[in-house]
Amino acid sequence: MLAKPDSGRLRSGPEWTDEYKLDGYRACMQVAPDGTTALTSRNGIVVTDGFPSLAGVLAPGLDGRAAVLDGEIVVYNEAGQIDFGALQERRGQYRRHSRITRGGTPFEGADARFLAFDRLRLGAESLLDAP
Repeated sequence: MLAKPDSGRLRSGPEWTDEYKLDGYRACMQVAPDGTTALTSRNGIVVTDGFPSLAGVLAPGLDGRAAVLDGEIVVYNEAGQIDFGALQERRGQYRRHSRITRGGTPFEGADARFLAFDRLRLGAESLLDAP
């Protein structure tokens, strides 16, 4: 999940594309057949509780299939642009709120979105080797 310099090895042509750098948190979303959702950071830290609005959001489109997706958690500002500062502020407010309420309703704050880049698994099928 961590971007690295390509040293001039990137392929080009109409069948290839690049992932854009977005100002968000890189994450892996795992969705169970029942819609239960887990989010993990690129370091393997479970961040699901920090983004309760993302739980189950993709389940309706998966029709009961499990999935693993690579993507980025972002927050849009009022101008419709991805805003890393707003995401950081939301995270800080969530942390303060969760300490104060000790397990109460999670802070929703700015609406978080998950932008998927890649499907890594769909149902029982691994897509790691698929183009």
